[in-house]
Amino acid sequence: MNEKINRDMFRESLDRCSSGVHADPFLAGRVIAAGKGEKKMKKKMFTSIALALVILFALAAVAYSATTIYRRVNYKGETVETPDGYETHEYPEKARDYDAMCDELIDQVPDEECGIFQVTVGPGHYVNSEHKKQVQFSSFDDFARYMEEADPNYLMIPAWLPDYRTFYARVEMDLKEDGSYERVAYMTEGDAAFGQYRFEEGSEIITGYIITLDGEDEDACVEIMADMSDSTGEMRFALQDGETGEPVKVKGADDALLIRSSIPQSRNRLYLRSGLDKEIMIKTPDCLLTENPDPKRRENYSLNICAAVLTQIESQRDPEILLKIFNGE
Repeated sequence: MNEKINRDMFRESLDRCSSGVHADPFLAGRVIAAGKGEKKMKKKMFTSIALALVILFALAAVAYSATTIYRRVNYKGETVETPDGYETHEYPEKARDYDAMCDELIDQVPDEECGIFQVTVGPGHYVNSEHKKQVQFSSFDDFARYMEEADPNYLMIPAWLPDYRTFYARVEMDLKEDGSYERVAYMTEGDAAFGQYRFEEGSEIITGYIITLDGEDEDACVEIMADMSDSTGEMRFALQDGETGEPVKVKGADDALLIRSSIPQSRNRLYLRSGLDKEIMIKTPDCLLTENPDPKRRENYSLNICAAVLTQIESQRDPEILLKIFNGE
């Protein structure tokens, strides 16, 4: 089975694994919004590992942290497994040797292009990092207008947002199955390979977005990630002691699970899943890197969204805020 590591702090924390287990996607650290003045978020290969990220955002996967997981629940809030002790994953030492090279190559990829860095750590076993083609926004109005004009009707976007000081959004794209592209750069060194690609106009398809809000209080933030992944199998979410999960109703979602946390400095989270109303075919990063003509069929995939609120202000810790983001006022 392939292991994949995403370097973005937020995305890697939401990696999915084929077992369908979800841990807290925000324990790995919050996204630093470009709205604070940074040109681009510094990406780095981190220590969370996702086993075969190809399940859908319904899809869940997990960057495990070294915290006790006392039970797992499904979208109905039912306990489906109670593991003992701690669960951790080791970051392959061989891949760590290529961190600096990965940083240098991926960080120079412009937003309008795609970059893939891959390290083979064993037979049929590798870790990779990807810079997707993307568009960044510092205004919700601009983000919403872009999404409306692009018409990705398979993606839900927030209906309401709490007051905030800064807004950051990144819309990410993959290559359509019949899309055309130009290989801008390609190199190999040892067990590593890197490819950089420019999609021809109209060859991309929106497959997700990330939103980060900094609240009016500097200790408050909201983070939202939407992506597509394999919807087969039962999704399971890992809870720590002090967390509870309950099914809730959200407009446009087939399933929704609200996780309430009483742990200091932790986040309340909302997971959503919505079946796609059309088949989507893309060429995965692996197809691009190996120039494999076979696209990845996403007929069993669904849209998955995770939203989280972090604040030390008790009046703002109400998890109902997460429901309001998608249900509206």
